[in-house]
Amino acid sequence: MKKYPDIKLVGNSKTFTFLPQFFDIQNLDSKKIEVKEGEILDLGNHKLKFIMAPMVHWPEVMMTYEEKEKTKNNYYNCINCDCNYDKFVSNIFSNSRSP
Repeated sequence: MKKYPDIKLVGNSKTFTFLPQFFDIQNLDSKKIEVKEGEILDLGNHKLKFIMAPMVHWPEVMMTYEEKEKTKNNYYNCINCDCNYDKFVSNIFSNSRSP
Protein backbone atom coordinates (compact mmCIF):
# COMPACT_ATOMS: atom_id res chain seq x y z
CA MET A 1 0.00 0.00 0.00
CA LYS A 2 2.98 2.32 0.56
CA LYS A 3 4.32 1.75 -2.95
CA TYR A 4 0.86 2.06 -4.55
CA PRO A 5 -1.12 4.49 -2.35
CA ASP A 6 -3.91 4.92 -4.93
CA ILE A 7 -4.48 1.19 -5.42
CA LYS A 8 -8.04 -0.13 -5.37
CA LEU A 9 -8.85 -3.40 -3.59
CA VAL A 10 -11.52 -5.54 -5.22
CA GLY A 11 -13.43 -8.05 -3.11
CA ASN A 12 -16.78 -9.09 -1.71
CA SER A 13 -18.32 -8.04 1.60
CA LYS A 14 -16.71 -10.96 3.44
CA THR A 15 -13.30 -9.99 2.11
CA PHE A 16 -13.62 -6.51 3.57
CA THR A 17 -14.84 -7.93 6.89
CA PHE A 18 -11.76 -10.15 7.21
CA LEU A 19 -9.14 -7.81 5.73
CA PRO A 20 -8.71 -5.48 8.75
CA GLN A 21 -8.04 -8.52 10.95
CA PHE A 22 -4.81 -9.14 9.03
CA PHE A 23 -3.77 -5.75 7.62
CA ASP A 24 -3.83 -2.17 8.89
CA ILE A 25 -5.13 -0.37 5.81
CA GLN A 26 -5.71 3.35 6.26
CA ASN A 27 -8.90 4.66 4.62
CA LEU A 28 -10.04 1.21 3.49
CA ASP A 29 -13.50 2.48 2.52
CA SER A 30 -12.01 4.83 -0.06
CA LYS A 31 -9.78 2.08 -1.51
CA LYS A 32 -12.31 -0.74 -1.87
CA ILE A 33 -14.45 -1.84 -4.77
CA GLU A 34 -17.04 -4.26 -3.43
CA VAL A 35 -18.42 -6.76 -5.93
CA LYS A 36 -21.22 -9.30 -5.67
CA GLU A 37 -21.99 -12.67 -7.25
CA GLY A 38 -22.32 -12.37 -11.02
CA GLU A 39 -21.13 -8.76 -11.25
CA ILE A 40 -18.72 -7.71 -13.97
CA LEU A 41 -15.91 -5.21 -13.45
CA ASP A 42 -15.11 -3.50 -16.74
CA LEU A 43 -11.41 -2.58 -16.97
CA GLY A 44 -11.60 -1.38 -20.56
CA ASN A 45 -9.90 -4.13 -22.57
CA HIS A 46 -10.78 -6.73 -19.93
CA LYS A 47 -13.99 -7.59 -18.10
CA LEU A 48 -13.77 -9.55 -14.86
CA LYS A 49 -16.79 -11.63 -13.81
CA PHE A 50 -17.08 -12.65 -10.15
CA ILE A 51 -18.49 -16.00 -9.00
CA MET A 52 -18.76 -17.00 -5.33
CA ALA A 53 -16.97 -20.23 -4.36
CA PRO A 54 -17.22 -20.32 -0.55
CA MET A 55 -14.91 -22.64 1.36
CA VAL A 56 -12.73 -23.50 -1.64
CA HIS A 57 -9.88 -21.81 0.23
CA TRP A 58 -11.61 -19.37 2.59
CA PRO A 59 -15.23 -18.43 3.43
CA GLU A 60 -15.03 -15.30 1.28
CA VAL A 61 -13.54 -16.92 -1.84
CA MET A 62 -14.80 -15.46 -5.05
CA MET A 63 -13.55 -16.77 -8.36
CA THR A 64 -12.68 -14.35 -11.12
CA TYR A 65 -13.18 -15.11 -14.81
CA GLU A 66 -11.91 -13.01 -17.69
CA GLU A 67 -13.70 -14.13 -20.86
CA LYS A 68 -11.46 -12.49 -23.47
CA GLU A 69 -8.24 -14.09 -22.21
CA LYS A 70 -9.99 -17.19 -20.81
CA THR A 71 -8.17 -16.75 -17.49
CA LYS A 72 -9.66 -17.44 -14.11
CA ASN A 73 -9.37 -17.36 -10.34
CA ASN A 74 -5.85 -17.31 -8.91
CA TYR A 75 -4.37 -15.09 -11.59
CA TYR A 76 -6.06 -12.22 -9.77
CA ASN A 77 -5.88 -13.45 -6.17
CA CYS A 78 -2.89 -12.40 -4.11
CA ILE A 79 -3.92 -12.73 -0.47
CA ASN A 80 -1.14 -12.18 2.04
CA CYS A 81 1.55 -12.90 -0.50
CA ASP A 82 5.05 -11.55 -0.79
CA CYS A 83 5.09 -10.96 -4.52
CA ASN A 84 6.64 -8.47 -6.89
CA TYR A 85 3.48 -6.54 -7.75
CA ASP A 86 4.80 -5.04 -10.99
CA LYS A 87 5.82 -8.46 -12.30
CA PHE A 88 2.58 -10.01 -11.03
CA VAL A 89 0.39 -7.48 -12.86
CA SER A 90 2.40 -7.59 -16.10
CA ASN A 91 2.19 -11.39 -16.14
CA ILE A 92 -1.59 -11.36 -15.74
CA PHE A 93 -2.18 -9.87 -19.16
CA SER A 94 0.93 -10.88 -21.08
CA ASN A 95 1.91 -14.44 -20.14
CA SER A 96 -1.02 -16.06 -18.37
CA ARG A 97 -3.21 -17.27 -21.19
CA SER A 98 -4.96 -20.52 -20.45
CA PRO A 99 -4.82 -23.20 -23.15
